[in-house]
Amino acid sequence: MQMSRVRRNRIVIFRLTQAEYDRLKLACAAAGARTLSDYTRSELLHASATDSQGLTDLERFRAIDEKLSDLKAIVNRVSERVAPEAPRIEDAAPDR
Repeated sequence: MQMSRVRRNRIVIFRLTQAEYDRLKLACAAAGARTLSDYTRSELLHASATDSQGLTDLERFRAIDEKLSDLKAIVNRVSERVAPEAPRIEDAAPDR
């Protein structure tokens, strides 16, 4: 059974610095992509894809990060009531 291929007939052009281009080429090689164009297309389309709620991966990660920050605050408040001298939970990354 032969798979039909959708013809790609649209072009997107954007400029990169040499450092950005080098980073993109390294990521492409690490991912084992056939070409830089294939890799870039795949990554851009994946990054813009949404879930059933219309959220991108980045939006979901931000929501998870916010919930974790809320949970950290709750744990610290409970810990303060139970053991006031106990150390508090610190962030691995600075608050935004």
